[in-house]
Amino acid sequence: MPGAPVSNSRGGLGDVSVALGYSLELGRSTWLDLGTRVKLPTASRAKRLGTGKADVTVSGDVVQDIGSFSLFAGARYRFLGKPAGSTLQDTWGQAAE
Repeated sequence: MPGAPVSNSRGGLGDVSVALGYSLELGRSTWLDLGTRVKLPTASRAKRLGTGKADVTVSGDVVQDIGSFSLFAGARYRFLGKPAGSTLQDTWGQAAE
């Protein structure tokens, strides 16, 4: 039918992520939290729901408890799975509260 809108929506199972974390006590009220997350490429690449490659993120956070408050600063680095012909780049990230 002329003039009918074209739908770009897709449906299906997305990628699955698994994460692991470990917390180290550095002092009486200071903590170092280490973590990693792996994105498993379970989404259909043919339906353009995923890249078909695994991504890995590593992170580190420092937490300082001050009474009933906590200060938090963290950084992460994401290693992206790069399918052929892609221009994806690994990235740094940060967090602070």
